[in-house]
Amino acid sequence: MRALRIVRGVQDMGAHSVAKSARDDEHAPHVALTDDAVAPAVSGPAAYLNAREPIDIDSR
Repeated sequence: MRALRIVRGVQDMGAHSVAKSARDDEHAPHVALTDDAVAPAVSGPAAYLNAREPIDIDSR
């Protein structure tokens, strides 16, 4: 799974990993592997369609 490889790569570099995932995906392997996870207010595919939200989450 591509997401797992990305998370492992981020952690190998010593960086903090954060996953943005829909509430229905909170138990997905890539989410469990990250240091932190953020769930948008909506669930399902709509949680991934707001391109602005990752920027807003990062600036908190």
